[in-house]
Amino acid sequence: METKLASSVKVPIVQELAKEKLTTVPPQYHRHDHNDHLILSDPTSLPEIPVINMQNLLFNKELMESELHNIYFLHLILLLLLLQLINHGVESEVIETMKLKIQEFFDLSIEEKKKYGQEAGDVEGYGQLFVVSEEQKLDWADMFYISLLPTNSRKPHLLPKLPPTFRDAIEAYSAQVKILAMKILTQMAKALHMKAEEMKTLFEEGRQSMRMNYYPPCPQPELVTGLYPHSDANGLTILLQVNEIEGLQINKDGVWIPVSPLPNAFVINIGDILEIVTNGVYRSIEHRATVNAKKERLSIATFHSPNLDCDIGPAPSLVTPETPAKFKRTTVDDYLKGVFRGSYNEDAIEAYSAQVKILAMKILTQMAKALHMKAEEMKTLFEEGRQSMRMNYYPLCPQPELVTGLYPHYDANGLTILLQVNEIEGLQIKKDGFWIPIVTNGAYRSIEHRATVNAKKERLSIATFHSPNLDCDIGPAPSLVAPETPAKFRRTTVDDYFKGFFSRELYGKQISAAMETKLGSSLNVPNVQELAKEKSSTVPPRYIRPDRDRDHDHLGLSSVHEIPVINMQNLLFNKELMESELHKMHKACQEWGFFQLINHGVDSEVIEKMKFETEEFFDLSIEEKNKFKQEAGDIEGYGQAFVVSEEQKLDWADLFYIVTLPTYLRKPHLLPKLPPTFRDATEAYAAELKVLAMKILNQMAKALNMKCEDIETLFDEGMQSMRMNYYPQCPQPELVTGLCPHSDAVGLTILLQVNEMEGLQIKKDGAWIPVSPLPNAFVINIGDILEIVTNGAYRSIEHRATVNSKKERLSIATFLNPKLDGDLGPAPSLVTPETPAKFKRTSAADYLKGLFSRELEGKSYIDTMKI
Repeated sequence: METKLASSVKVPIVQELAKEKLTTVPPQYHRHDHNDHLILSDPTSLPEIPVINMQNLLFNKELMESELHNIYFLHLILLLLLLQLINHGVESEVIETMKLKIQEFFDLSIEEKKKYGQEAGDVEGYGQLFVVSEEQKLDWADMFYISLLPTNSRKPHLLPKLPPTFRDAIEAYSAQVKILAMKILTQMAKALHMKAEEMKTLFEEGRQSMRMNYYPPCPQPELVTGLYPHSDANGLTILLQVNEIEGLQINKDGVWIPVSPLPNAFVINIGDILEIVTNGVYRSIEHRATVNAKKERLSIATFHSPNLDCDIGPAPSLVTPETPAKFKRTTVDDYLKGVFRGSYNEDAIEAYSAQVKILAMKILTQMAKALHMKAEEMKTLFEEGRQSMRMNYYPLCPQPELVTGLYPHYDANGLTILLQVNEIEGLQIKKDGFWIPIVTNGAYRSIEHRATVNAKKERLSIATFHSPNLDCDIGPAPSLVAPETPAKFRRTTVDDYFKGFFSRELYGKQISAAMETKLGSSLNVPNVQELAKEKSSTVPPRYIRPDRDRDHDHLGLSSVHEIPVINMQNLLFNKELMESELHKMHKACQEWGFFQLINHGVDSEVIEKMKFETEEFFDLSIEEKNKFKQEAGDIEGYGQAFVVSEEQKLDWADLFYIVTLPTYLRKPHLLPKLPPTFRDATEAYAAELKVLAMKILNQMAKALNMKCEDIETLFDEGMQSMRMNYYPQCPQPELVTGLCPHSDAVGLTILLQVNEMEGLQIKKDGAWIPVSPLPNAFVINIGDILEIVTNGAYRSIEHRATVNSKKERLSIATFLNPKLDGDLGPAPSLVTPETPAKFKRTSAADYLKGLFSRELEGKSYIDTMKI
């Protein structure tokens, strides 16, 4: 459902007031407490706002630690609580375009701007925030506030309806600032010795919103504020000064200190949520915006917060007996609603919620017992599940016989506990009973019920609903499915189930038809690692490839036939080499489809931990690894991929394949059940590579003169999966392949070599060329989807994996795909009359399902997409 955090009362447009050339300010804008603190204006007496060099923080090994730990990063949070960030990596062209489009927006006529005005009951749009009464004092400012991420939080009447150039500028700016925010938060976690995954879990798929501020010139600036003193309630704020007029002030030790933004710098400040998460180590700071009599001021504040369904509280790794929690836990949703709407009696709600949760679990446990159902099946679903509360008010009605208080329906959740608040009755049911329809396979049935009203008095009740968490699967409990009692319901995710439920009218009995997405399946085959342990001198016939290309195995290793090497630091931060490095990458994508990436910015500790845990996994006993084996009808898990028949030739390899992002696509029996250290390593590595992949894709779009949003719309919330490959030593390596020749059907592949054994070969001009990975480098290759999206400008390249007789080889391939509900085809900005579309359009889900339903063979699959 669409989330609305609050509303704001409509007030006069200040920009229009300023045009009237007033000599005095209307009383509603007077702030009598405006100058209750000293303002330091003497430049020699001003404390210096710390300046952080992002390039040093990420890439300069000599200065990295000092930049992280010196006064300008760790202790500045404790001392001044605000910083300026230079060399931040956000493209200057993106910033300048955003500045220009903001100015153009506020220069529009009032009639044009009002097309994006705040709607009743909502804070998003053009207007003012935090206006809750007609008597309230107002700020001398207009604002345009929108939610940007996740994309499903965007209001369809706002961003999609903006002038195209303004919309494109916002999209590009939003994407780059999100990447920057995650870099900053990751460095903060590092400085605090806080577990990186705690920060990433909260913010990686969190909310991003933007407030564009316009402070008109004011005839009496000493009487008003542009933005009243406050601390930001979010996690992290990134502020961009649009024009040359200053106005930001921070409150330090009771003194208002003006901030003078540096050229091309961002002002970064800590929000209340980050103060909570860091258990008060980093603190949010009070600040305000002032105005002047001469000229308007414009700025853009971009806010980053956890997703609404997250809990916030002190990070567990920062809470110890010596540093106990200073803040209580709550949901982000409740917290932000409190910010926007004001406080409520949360203590009463919290106490009632906690007690009812305990009661619900007691009831569910007893139900499982009555059904002879495994208790852990019920607990797995509901122990950490969702609880919501609906407080009902049914007013008295002059004609109660003509209306209903609540239409006949079945509750779509797991268990409902209803409390009657006053003595007026109104609930009617057709039959007594509780509802857990999917989990109990129909043994317990939900019952249709309704609420009636009366003519004499209002009725009040509180319904508390208990459901599994959104990232769980629901379907008949395995212990209740048998040959005599087959499954009556199909499996789906809780998230999809509720999306289906809330997308339709409340009417009778509704069970969503949403199905769990499965992209394909692969037949179970022998485990090659176990075969290799038998020390046989020959290879079983099914692994022998008579068609193996032995005539053109490889060329000599001259420099002519070495794949290109791209330096990410030059590409992003070195102004002198940036253009030449971009051109070099462009040629590599056009001519090779492969390149090695050095100085990529991925934390070396994260990489080494991932390598170690992958080796540890494949060193587990076969019994332990089989706990994660592929299930019937699915490709995820431990086994092999692309095995579609019993006669098919097999690769000399085992693999472990999982979907890692978005989190709701993760299989509950795989990643969450891995050994904790392996799971944590995978989480951290997946998050880092998602950021890296988007950087690479954005640079490719830039090289192609392609609109950034064409890439970001497809990939920013796309699917990330990971294939960990184990190629055992082989007695006859010349007869087999570790992975048969193919091109990757994905968008982008990032390959990490785990141990020192080589084996990757790419096909160039009919010859197989071995790839020798550089230390601490990734091998990047173009997938079929990117060939389609770039309309053939960049081509996917056939490659294979070979094996050897001496030692096993391990590697990790991370794939980035478009989101499954996206369309796939050439980017609109690359299709012209001179360069018509070479590929047809289809959905990403259909494309991938087609891929996994066939044997892996060369580039045959992309041929089906050609026009």
